[in-house]
Amino acid sequence: MSTEFLTPVGRIVQGDCFKGNDKDFYGKPRVDKNGSPSVSYYIGLAIAKNDPGWGELWGKITTEARTGFPGMFDASGNCTHPAFAFKVIDGDSEAPNTRGVKWCDHEGFPGHYVLKFNSGFPPKCYTAGGGEVIVDPERIKRGYFVRIHGSIAPNNDQQKPGVYLNFDGVEFIGYGEAIITGPSGSEMFGASPVGVLPPGASATPVAGTPVSVQPQTPAPVNAPAPAYVQTTPAPAPIQPAHDFIPTGGGTPTPAAQAPFTGQPQPVATGGPQPSPVATVEVRYRTAEGGIYTHAELTGYGFTPDQINALPQV
Repeated sequence: MSTEFLTPVGRIVQGDCFKGNDKDFYGKPRVDKNGSPSVSYYIGLAIAKNDPGWGELWGKITTEARTGFPGMFDASGNCTHPAFAFKVIDGDSEAPNTRGVKWCDHEGFPGHYVLKFNSGFPPKCYTAGGGEVIVDPERIKRGYFVRIHGSIAPNNDQQKPGVYLNFDGVEFIGYGEAIITGPSGSEMFGASPVGVLPPGASATPVAGTPVSVQPQTPAPVNAPAPAYVQTTPAPAPIQPAHDFIPTGGGTPTPAAQAPFTGQPQPVATGGPQPSPVATVEVRYRTAEGGIYTHAELTGYGFTPDQINALPQV
């Protein structure tokens, strides 16, 4: 027999709704009663000690415990077994566990009771009200607030008496500050100064080195060189003047008129005419071989000094 329940709103302070654990408390491979590899899904849910719904939930847990182990409770309903596993942690406890860690030192524990849920299967996760199934692990993280639907049952183990707290559904209620396990970045690197940089290392970007580009930048600096597009119209080629052809004697004679080709024919005016000069924007070559304009390099984060140090092409 078991009793179903729905918890008050609590905060996930341990475990994960989507990721199972194939190691036990001591880091050894987890196996089932037949010795086969197994995976356990675990969630530690912190519920405030002054939550009005806590009394009702605790009553259901102790009722199942007394039903399964009547000889381990006195007439007043108090448990007489010192190691009975209610699967509830006192978040204010200063007694160290088997690893020497105090529960009160865990984030989100003080001022709360923490329920320890376990199952061989991942729980189904839902949006508030249960209208939509959640499959994206990023939508329910450790530190977020949820309600859990589950069941309580005695474990029927006289050597290690206790109850099971099983879960089958998790309802997302609200966001909270995500709880990240392991050392922080400052704890890993902040206590040890870098010292002298090795040759070739620089704390600032080096001219010709690709610069980190923000997501909105259309392309990184080391992208293939964009195709050059002539923006200034090239002048029409000058046709040779056929109006006069030298005859060797000094006095030119008129030549036969060239047929009309749809293009105006230039007329000699006494000397060669200069060709118009097209304006070409200066471009620079980066260390990776890309060719870019001054404006493009500025957009990628290059400083004027870095740009001026690049070879022009």
